[in-house]
Amino acid sequence: AAAAAFDAFPKLHRIACTCRDHVSVDRQALSARMFTREADFTARTYELDHIVDRIGAGDAFVGGLLHALVRGRDDAAALE
Repeated sequence: AAAAAFDAFPKLHRIACTCRDHVSVDRQALSARMFTREADFTARTYELDHIVDRIGAGDAFVGGLLHALVRGRDDAAALE
């Protein structure tokens, strides 16, 4: 899907997403992926207990990622 998006949108530089794995009802594993035209990156996985509400998690992820990129971090460091 990333390759098709890069083909369809020549000015597209990065695609990023969060990855959520439901280990149990109250335990989840969170990670992230980012694809560029040259490489793809996977962030480390964090296992979290007692997640009550995940509204806004994607917005927070993108805000942090954009902040890191604007501050000059490379793609792998920004994703972390």
